[in-house]
Amino acid sequence: ERRWQHREETMATNREREAERDLDVREKQIRDREIMARKLAEWGDDIEADSGQEEYYKDRSRWWFHRQQFRARELAMDEADRLREQQEIELEQHRLQTLEEERKQREEAMEAELNNEKEILTLATNGTSQNNSVKPKLTLNLASKRRAALMALAEDEEFDDEEGIESKRKRRILVPLEYSDNEDDENKTEERKKKIKELVATIPTDKEGLWNWNVKWEELDENILSKKLQPFVSKKIVEYLGVQEDELVSFVIDHLRNKKPAEDLTKEM
Repeated sequence: ERRWQHREETMATNREREAERDLDVREKQIRDREIMARKLAEWGDDIEADSGQEEYYKDRSRWWFHRQQFRARELAMDEADRLREQQEIELEQHRLQTLEEERKQREEAMEAELNNEKEILTLATNGTSQNNSVKPKLTLNLASKRRAALMALAEDEEFDDEEGIESKRKRRILVPLEYSDNEDDENKTEERKKKIKELVATIPTDKEGLWNWNVKWEELDENILSKKLQPFVSKKIVEYLGVQEDELVSFVIDHLRNKKPAEDLTKEM
């Protein structure tokens, strides 16, 4: 924050100096016009020709030579002014276009984040409803198994007589039970949620506790810095400052990459 404030103060000072220089130039031009207007109002050709002080009356060819040089400088200055004005217009258009693109990117990022949150919420809701609706299933195919067994008995040549069939019917037929359940999946999900809650509960909420937290720097690699932490830092800076500050984001990421403590980060900013 201090680096950003210092840069803004420097830019404001430079703008004030440029404004003062422009004001001085305009005031000088106004004074020169007033002096020339008074001189031309009191001008007399006969008087100036007799005095011979003006180069126009004293040496006409020399005056014409100097006049051409003066006109060339004027034309060059006018052309430079036109080019500078055109550049300023293009820079302003580019700045406005950049601001518009940044605004669209922020809106798209916010919309994508909202969509992700909606998808996560939808998945969580669907998962909860499915877990509540899914119950252990126990499928008994007793009737079909019994009919198949009776048909097999009827076709068996060893039991053509009724007594054989009756005795076979009296035997108890063992039917395999087909079942399926999701108890293991539910137990794993509950256990995972419990571990996440326990991990969150161990994170301190006060400043001193966070600063003294033992960070596992060996787990921090470039993939986590670029894909996880950098978007998070950029989002938070936009929330705090209202604008995208790539330099400040790079400063924070470099601080983390160098494994420096949080207290040093707050002092340097």
